[in-house]
Amino acid sequence: MSDNALETLRSIFHDQPDLLKIIQLGDIESSKLVGAFRENNDLFAAPINLYVTGRTGAGKTSLGNCLLEEVKMESTGHMDCTDSVGYFKLASNLCYFDLPGAGSNDNFENINRAVLLMPQLVEDEILDISTIQEFKKIDYSNYLKEETGTIKIEEWQSEAKQKQI
Repeated sequence: MSDNALETLRSIFHDQPDLLKIIQLGDIESSKLVGAFRENNDLFAAPINLYVTGRTGAGKTSLGNCLLEEVKMESTGHMDCTDSVGYFKLASNLCYFDLPGAGSNDNFENINRAVLLMPQLVEDEILDISTIQEFKKIDYSNYLKEETGTIKIEEWQSEAKQKQI
C-alpha cells in the first residue's frame, strides 16, 4: 500500500487508536495482518456494519476480496457485475456489505436504496425502472462455501432483522 494511501487512512481514522495500530504496521493486506484481523475478536467490541456503495468500478468488491484475502466475490473492475448484496462477517466483529454499483443500472440502485433503508426510485416504464420486492444475498462468511438466498425487502427492513444485522 502506498505511503499516500496510508497517510489518508491515518487521517480518516485518527480517532480510532486500535485501527491506527493496524495501519501503522504498513501493509494492511499482509497475510499476518489479515489473519489477526480475522481471528482476533477484540478489534471491535460491538458489531460494525460497513455498507460499501459507490460508482461501478470504484473497488468495492476488490476491497472485500482483500479483507477475505482471496477472490471470492466476482469483480471485473469496469462493469456492473454485482447484482446482489454480498457480505461476510470477520471474527473482528466487522460485517462487510458489498452493494451493487451506483449510478449505472437504476434497478441496482433500488437494491442499494432498499438495503440502506432508503425509498426506492419510482417505477418508470420509459426509463425501465422498477421497484424491487426482494434481492439476492450471498454470505461469504464461511470461506469453504458461500450461502446464497433471497430476502424480501419487507423482511430486510423490519426492526427485528435490523437488530440481527
